[in-house]
Amino acid sequence: MEAIKIWLGTELKTTIACQVLEFSIRRRTKNKVEFTRMIGSEWEYPIEGMRVGAGFSLRRWMIPKSTGWQGKAIYLDADMQVFGDIEELWNKDQTTQHDPPPVIWCSFQSDKFNKEPWPQTSAMLIDCAKARGYNGFDIDRVLELLRGASDRDNYAKLMHAVWLGPYAARIGDEWNHLNKFVPMGKPKHTRLIHYTSEPSQPHVKPEHPLAHLWQAELKLAIEAGAISRGDFEFGLSQWGKKEDWRPKNGLHPHYKKYLQYFPK
Repeated sequence: MEAIKIWLGTELKTTIACQVLEFSIRRRTKNKVEFTRMIGSEWEYPIEGMRVGAGFSLRRWMIPKSTGWQGKAIYLDADMQVFGDIEELWNKDQTTQHDPPPVIWCSFQSDKFNKEPWPQTSAMLIDCAKARGYNGFDIDRVLELLRGASDRDNYAKLMHAVWLGPYAARIGDEWNHLNKFVPMGKPKHTRLIHYTSEPSQPHVKPEHPLAHLWQAELKLAIEAGAISRGDFEFGLSQWGKKEDWRPKNGLHPHYKKYLQYFPK
């Protein structure tokens, strides 16, 4: 059976969040899963003079070219946690009726940019062959567009795939619940939580209303050997250090007590 291929938008500051996400997927997915962490020189691009959200925001549009425009790919932000078998998302191209044939499958929800539901590409399935030829999947053209923008409107439209028009297919919100959790047994129970606001994500704000879910996953991941102690200690050491324009970096000191769960 073909492995499920997942690309993760991440950076140094989200290393632990990314490892927790990977663990949450592996322990709930029966099929083989292959992860590509989108970090390193091959994923870098010049962003001087541009404010583009998370440092990895634009990397999702580089995925189809990195595959040689072949097959399909799941993209996820690092600041997520999965509660269902990711194969359900992987098979959305087979289980979702949509005309014309889509290039991407994602949830449509309102947010700070738009009061009306529109594509949320932070969790999406991509048909990499069909993506070829769209400017949005060409990082050079994307950067050219953003450098010429005088406000955030072009950035918002890019990230919400407005340029794909009818070729973005809608799937259930349960595969990208934005700071929301619906327990199993309830209609449309949560398959994936997206902790969207950087200053209040559980790894930097332990009092987040849903932090107990992430913290339980973190503990299990540490005990299972899925978290690097070196990365964990480095994250703790970075707390309060300013790496970029964002106010929070590193792992909150609250998590020092989790060092006890690492093997002695």
